Amino acid sequence: MNASAVHDLIGTRSISGDIGEDVKEFFFEVVDTLDKDRFGAENFHSRGFEGSFVEGAPRIRLLHLEFPWKSSAQSTIRKISGEREDVIIDILRKSGERFSCRYDSDFCKNLFTFNEKNGAFPVQLGMECESSGKPKIKAYLSVNAGEFPLEKFCLFAGIDNADTIRFLKEKRFDTVAVDFLPNGKVAIKFYPLISENKGLLLRISYDGSMSSKKSWIRFPRGLDIGTVSKSGLFDVPLFLREQGGKHGFKVHYICLENGKRSIYFR
Repeated sequence: MNASAVHDLIGTRSISGDIGEDVKEFFFEVVDTLDKDRFGAENFHSRGFEGSFVEGAPRIRLLHLEFPWKSSAQSTIRKISGEREDVIIDILRKSGERFSCRYDSDFCKNLFTFNEKNGAFPVQLGMECESSGKPKIKAYLSVNAGEFPLEKFCLFAGIDNADTIRFLKEKRFDTVAVDFLPNGKVAIKFYPLISENKGLLLRISYDGSMSSKKSWIRFPRGLDIGTVSKSGLFDVPLFLREQGGKHGFKVHYICLENGKRSIYFR
């Protein structure tokens, strides 16, 4: 999904609900910042936006993906990663100033240092805002079934619940993520794989226990939004089918949590 399509979506009431104009304007600014071609298209095998829609829950939810070529020179990948990290820290700062709240930017900086020393996984950026709320900023480490240093990460993140660590220890992960909340707290999420394109999302409580679970299935080549609606997998609302036809959206994930489904599209 390109920046133009994202602007159309954010301006759609069915996505943004009662979210204030100040929040929507901030999201527009962030989208335009992320859309800048800092290193040239040839440096990425995938780059762009992903949106999502939850049944009965209007909210702005965006993810910006950047996957540089693994074959690129290490110096190029390091520059891309460094710029990416700087942009995320700056978004945390600007969001805090704009909405008079505080994000734990020190934890974010330490997360990036941890990542550099323990895998240098590509970093993805997400944002979310519900009605009458303040933005939640998200950072994702794209593990992509690689070797993830779970015990080192748990020590870094302060997760010392033995049952949680034992459960996760033998898992391979699609992603590990941190949500930066406007009250200064952080929330940790693990995305263990069940099979190549199926997995879970596990949220970790402040006592280190697993607090909730979402299941997801991925469609690597993407499904046409109209096809998804006709198949009965998801009752895609009319406005989203219209936007999908206009921008050529493809559904790449369908998720289920507490009986409520969601779709993620690009």
